[in-house]
Order: sequence, then C-alpha cells, then structure tokens
Amino acid sequence: MNKLSNLEKMIGNTPLIKIKYKYKGNIRYSYFKCEWYNLTGSIKDRVALGIIKSAYAEKKLHSGQTIVETTSGNMGISFSAIGKYLGHKVAIFMPRNMSKERKELIKLYGAELHEYSTFHECFENAKIYASTHNGFLTNQFSNINNLYSHYNSTANEILEKTPTPKCFVAGVGTAGTLMGIGKKLKEISNTKIVALEPKSSLILSSGVSQGSHKLQGLSDDIVPDLYDSSIVDQ
Repeated sequence: MNKLSNLEKMIGNTPLIKIKYKYKGNIRYSYFKCEWYNLTGSIKDRVALGIIKSAYAEKKLHSGQTIVETTSGNMGISFSAIGKYLGHKVAIFMPRNMSKERKELIKLYGAELHEYSTFHECFENAKIYASTHNGFLTNQFSNINNLYSHYNSTANEILEKTPTPKCFVAGVGTAGTLMGIGKKLKEISNTKIVALEPKSSLILSSGVSQGSHKLQGLSDDIVPDLYDSSIVDQ
C-alpha cells in the first residue's frame, strides 16, 4: 500500500542526542531518543503502524473495519491519526481522568471517544464494542507486535549510533518499549535494562497497585502481559 509507505517516511529514524555531564567528579554521557519527531509527536506511532501493518499482512484487519483500542492517550492519538489516514473508523476507550488535551486530539483526528471510570471498564467495553461493530481490537497491552515494533526499529536505530550501550532506561505503560528494545540490546551487548515506575504506584515491583500518581501512560493499574521481569535488571 502506497499509504503505508508514506507513513513509514514520517515515523521512525528519530535523532539520538548525546548529553555530556559530570557525575561525582567524572565525565559521563547519556543518549536520549527524540521520539517527538514522529508523526503525532509520540513513540506510539511506531507501534500503531507496526500493529496495523501486521494485521493487514495476517488478514486480521480489512478495509472498512473499525480500529478499537484502550489507551491512556498517546496510543489512542496514534491510532486515530494513522487509522484516519488509512480510511478506517477508529474507536478509542479511555479512562475519564486522562488529560483533556489528549481527548481533544483524539477527537480532532476524527475518532470516536468512549470514556469510563477505570481501565478495566475500558477493556471490557472495548471488547464488547469490537465484537458488535466489526471491529479490530488492537490490544496494545498484549499484542506481541507492540514489542517487535521496537525490537525491529527503535533498538536498531539506537545500536547504529551507540553499538554497546551499558544501560537502557524506560518507563512502563504497555511495556512494549522496554521489552522490545531491552530484548534486542540484551542479545547484542548484554545491556543493563532498567524499568522506571512512579514511587507512589510500585505495581511492577509488588504486582499490586499501590496508589495513584499523575504520570499519564505509566503504571496503568495493571502489570501488562508484555512485561517480562527476566529481561529487567532493576
């Protein structure tokens, strides 16, 4: 599809910035991936495109079908924009307490927005909606193509610039970023992998939600199916 080729030109191959700093008297370097250069300003564009491409190839998504996703925001924005461009109706299920700005962006891209009190309610109702509206449920929290979008693209871009990174740090929402990049870096250079979670909600550490926080997109009241603690060092 020519439209998929057009999207691939606007997603990925983002800059990696090298930052020099002094720590305990020693000069150190950290690298930061500038994912806001993607189509909608989010790393989730890589995943949305990867899931859609795989769904087309596996004949799970067809012309005229509705794309259905549960999200805290950024993935919903990505599916809304990419789905609209590809001619799909998009239905997004989202907890009410997420930011107004994210909700407005989703609607501006032409998607339906369905709001519920909790993530669990969103998951349940998205599943019902997909089964009754000829919908393709993208399942970002458990879809293995989320992980492999980063394994095959983001990780390789990092390795092109810094072949033997000592440590990789990422927050965990769906765990796709951390698991996909972490898996590839472990295979190539045995990089230390660090999962970042809010101190007030240590769900990855304990397996149980510890409380609320204000970092939207991280620790969304669940330990995602994609999260593999054996890959994580800290």
